[in-house]
Amino acid sequence: AILIVLAIVAVAVMLAFVVPRFTEMFTEAGRELPLLTQLVVATGSFVERWWWAIGLAGLAAALWFRQQLRDPVERERWDQRLLRLPLAGALVTKIEAGRFTRTLGTLLGNGVSLLTAIDIAKEIVGNRVIARSLAQVALRVRQGEGLARPLAAAAVFPPLTTQLLKVGEETGRLEQMLGELADIYEREVRRDLQRLLTLAEPVIILMIAGLITVIILSVVLAVIETNDLAF
Repeated sequence: AILIVLAIVAVAVMLAFVVPRFTEMFTEAGRELPLLTQLVVATGSFVERWWWAIGLAGLAAALWFRQQLRDPVERERWDQRLLRLPLAGALVTKIEAGRFTRTLGTLLGNGVSLLTAIDIAKEIVGNRVIARSLAQVALRVRQGEGLARPLAAAAVFPPLTTQLLKVGEETGRLEQMLGELADIYEREVRRDLQRLLTLAEPVIILMIAGLITVIILSVVLAVIETNDLAF
């Protein structure tokens, strides 16, 4: 977050204040600036003139997205899109699996019945698509089925969940298996998040370096054009 904020501030300052000052000196030479310099200058002028509109547009987009999340139908659509993303979908699934198994295991360990525990645990799940599937699982458990088979049919959690829960039901160690599953998913989530953050840092740094390089290159090209004009 710090890197992203610094990148936005650095690029905005260069576009709004640094580049226009150099441009004023270059345009006095009376020669057309290079195309890259013109593009950077135009971008800087736009940011300098319409920064308030950019801010309002960002605020409007944030409010619109917040309203989308408040609508149950739209929220479920966004949650479905999130689950389809290559990396984020698997991460969200593990997070929700860890929440569900940890909550369910804790409730069972404190003497809550399985049906009541499932009804409570599914409310902890933040993704509406997964929560709706868990509601169907609760219905099948209420009809007399176990937990592992309905979860396998719902296919919302990784196969490891249903495999260990099946073993837990057969051996009478369901509560213990739920705790072990929660530990596994929490470790995997921490590991995956660390990997994503490790990859994100150099990517953000490269993006910052690329943007600043383009801005500096546009200034250098303008200097070269001015020197050629002088000779």
